[in-house]
Amino acid sequence: MQSDNDKQLDKLSDEADSVEKASCEERCEQRETEISHENAVISENASDVQNDVPAGTEQIQQTPRSRFGRVLDIVLWVLVAVLALAVILRAFVFGKITISGESMTAFYYNDLSSAGYDPKLTYHSGDVVHVNKTAKPQRGDVAVFYKFRVDSKLKALFARSESGIGGKYEKLIKRIVALGGDKIWLEQKENGNYRLVIQTPQGEILYEDHYGKKHAAEEGEQVLDVQAFDLSVMGVGLGRLAYTSQEYPYVVKEGCFFAMGDNRSDSADSRGDLGDVSLDQMYGVVI
Repeated sequence: MQSDNDKQLDKLSDEADSVEKASCEERCEQRETEISHENAVISENASDVQNDVPAGTEQIQQTPRSRFGRVLDIVLWVLVAVLALAVILRAFVFGKITISGESMTAFYYNDLSSAGYDPKLTYHSGDVVHVNKTAKPQRGDVAVFYKFRVDSKLKALFARSESGIGGKYEKLIKRIVALGGDKIWLEQKENGNYRLVIQTPQGEILYEDHYGKKHAAEEGEQVLDVQAFDLSVMGVGLGRLAYTSQEYPYVVKEGCFFAMGDNRSDSADSRGDLGDVSLDQMYGVVI
């Protein structure tokens, strides 16, 4: 058995270990407190150092670069906006086409002995014309329209290979002589020429050369009977306008317009197979 002395020694040893352990823990806690205090002092000193930097020093170092970056961003955004606006205008507001054929080459039939061309009222093959796609078609306007109904005008815009003659997105340029609901007929003049007469749904009577008279009035020129045409040179024929009169007029369908080329002797237009043109086929009005 263990003697009393041994037991007493063990007890003293245990007490010494406990004291040493407590002392160690106390020293560790004290050291942690000191470290925390030192870190706080360091942070405070760093803050003081930063606050001691002369006012504007940091801005002097960073402002040139940041200003350049802001200016560059603004320039890039402006360029993107301009490009986007140009695409939108090109797609939905303005456009241009090159005329093919002589169906819009106006010919003076009022005086066949001195017939000539009027550059202000005529368009030749190869001419480039600009159109307003948002304009509302009016009588007398020169319109550009798709020959056939199109499935998508947006698709037609980018389908250049199918936009030529014979393509499903082929475009024509003609004069709008009457709108939906108009009654139209031919009237023969004393010299044997014909001209188109239009009666609007409101009962107003218009001669189809009214735009020519408007042009002459604006320019101070003599009024020329530009759109009267001679049956003898009507290679295309009167078509669906034959035998029309005020008593038996041709009525343009609603939502459509009746189009004719200014060169009445050489224009495949609403008189023939083209018929009434739907407003859905409009590409734009020549500016």
